[in-house]
Amino acid sequence: MSSSLSPNAKIVILTSEAGSVTLRTEGEGGGMYGHHGSKAAGNMIGHLLGYDLKERGVPIAMIHVSPFLVLLLITQAVRVES
Repeated sequence: MSSSLSPNAKIVILTSEAGSVTLRTEGEGGGMYGHHGSKAAGNMIGHLLGYDLKERGVPIAMIHVSPFLVLLLITQAVRVES
């Protein structure tokens, strides 16, 4: 693992439950493979970093962002700029 992290390093990964293999259901279907795959990769990276950085005391936060919250924030930003 890189030694370029500062002594007070903290890592935050923004992801969503869309990348969860266990939370997806057959009823939801497939589709959006790039989106779901990238979220799954982010979830896995956070999980593995937790193992690798545990001894160094670097906290890993994985924030699962709701797509509805993102849409709301984007809508509000556009409204403010208009």
